[in-house]
Amino acid sequence: MRIIGIDPGLARVGYGIIEIENERKILLDCGVIETDKGKKEEDRLYEIFQDLNELINHWNPTAAAVEKFFFYRSSTTISVVQARGVIMMVLASKKFMLVNIHLLR
Repeated sequence: MRIIGIDPGLARVGYGIIEIENERKILLDCGVIETDKGKKEEDRLYEIFQDLNELINHWNPTAAAVEKFFFYRSSTTISVVQARGVIMMVLASKKFMLVNIHLLR
C-alpha cells in the first residue's frame, strides 16, 4: 500500500509518501509545495491543485491522510481551510481511500 500524508496550508503544503510492504514502512518522498505570497489567493490555490495532481500522478498512492483542524485561532485559518478544500477535492477526484488525522494547533 502506498500512502500520501498531507499537512495543508496556503503558503506551504507539506507532504510525505510512504510505502508499506508487509511490516516495513519505506519513505519514498517528502517535501513542501510552496506558493508565492505575491500571487493572488486564487492563483495560489490553483498552484496547489496542479502540483498535488502532478505529485499523485507521479507516485500513484492508493490512500491519503490529511490533517484536520479542531479549532481555529489563527488569522490564516480561512486560507488554510480553503487550501484543505482544494486538497480534498483533488483526492476525491482520484477516488482515494481517505483517513483524517486530527491534530491540535
